[in-house]
Amino acid sequence: MDGARTKTKTAFLLLLGVALLPRIFTLDRPLTVDEAYFWQNRSAIFLAAVASGRFADTMITGHPGVTTMWLGSAGLLLEQALGALGLLAAPAAPIHLALLRLPLACANALAIPIGYLLLRRVLGAGVALLAALLWATDPFLVAHSRLIHVDAVLTTLMLLATLALLAACFDEEGPRERPGARRLLLAGAVTGLALLTKAPAVLLLPIGALILVVWFWRRRGAAPLAPRALVAAAALWGAAALLAAFIAWPALWVAPLRAVDSVVNEVIVNGGTEHPHNFLLGSPDRDPGVLFYLVALPARTTPWAALGLLGLAAAAWRRWTWLRPRIAPLLLLACAALLVVLALTAEPKKFDRYALPAVPLILILRRRRQRAQGGPGRLGRGAGSRGRLAECAARYLGRRRGDLVAAQHSAIPARDSHLAGRDQAAPGRLPGGLHLPGPDRSQDL
Repeated sequence: MDGARTKTKTAFLLLLGVALLPRIFTLDRPLTVDEAYFWQNRSAIFLAAVASGRFADTMITGHPGVTTMWLGSAGLLLEQALGALGLLAAPAAPIHLALLRLPLACANALAIPIGYLLLRRVLGAGVALLAALLWATDPFLVAHSRLIHVDAVLTTLMLLATLALLAACFDEEGPRERPGARRLLLAGAVTGLALLTKAPAVLLLPIGALILVVWFWRRRGAAPLAPRALVAAAALWGAAALLAAFIAWPALWVAPLRAVDSVVNEVIVNGGTEHPHNFLLGSPDRDPGVLFYLVALPARTTPWAALGLLGLAAAAWRRWTWLRPRIAPLLLLACAALLVVLALTAEPKKFDRYALPAVPLILILRRRRQRAQGGPGRLGRGAGSRGRLAECAARYLGRRRGDLVAAQHSAIPARDSHLAGRDQAAPGRLPGGLHLPGPDRSQDL
């Protein structure tokens, strides 16, 4: 038992280090449009409103972006604390930006080993480790995890909520006797925070319901109390989500109806409006249609993930033994990713970053394919020793070194307006003394 705990702790710390490194270096660049004009100021306004007890004023945007503003506020408090200790004079704009981003980067990095702990209960330690390494080093995820914005935080929270629900209902042998209460509480708390981050988190409701219903269907003959357990699990998850959301957003304390209405209005007005500067396959198009994410996601993924999905389809076709007890979690992960993509496709406003929550789910499927091809014992034996674990990680990171370098120096696409969700800003001086290049300098970002 002690040996197993040591290996788990070693894997946790290894993943934390691997996830942190590409996310915390050079946080003072590049600056994106939304950060410059929105999220820096929103975090400061949010912190001032909380500090002065003006809780209704924490209703700043309909995203609603509450978790992002809490993390941005933590960066501002860190800056103030360093100044009070005499360790930091009036910070230059790049230092201010780096400190503002640091809590988000650390939170996104910490979620990766936590996700590993949840996933290993469903798929085993070897597959979970390699999947977490993909999350930690995927260039698309790394790039957005360094920004003070909502998409990476939403992705992190939706991933943890989905994995916590899966771990509550399934293990490596199949469906559990009854859903675990602690993981249901964790899933509910994270779901509540996700709902406070961005409106697409509402997709967690059908995803979670589907997980619980599949668990019930698989246990209906073996557990006489399964219907009662299903209702209790759904109630516990939902109550935890509501409580977490209520605690985390002060506006819900004093003006709950106005707060909810602001989120609904954002979905209808902003999400329902086509962006004037979008394109697909080189042609300008306000609404690129159903092909947009089918093109954007493969373009954003790595060759390893793309080949892995093809191998997974082959594994399922050949009905490999390793997949059989895990077929329910596998299909649930695939359904969750598909639901995210389909729901976003239905919206007129489209950006590739909007589909970011589907990326880590797809990466899990890719790792499951390699586990199936490797047979029941190969990967498990490889992860059994700490030396072998480090060797495996070193080889993996060596293959992806180029991707990591690219992620650090290219946090946004070549045209920054397609990350920002707004028109290109003219060149000039931004709040805090930062400069934003014009469209002809967009690649310098």
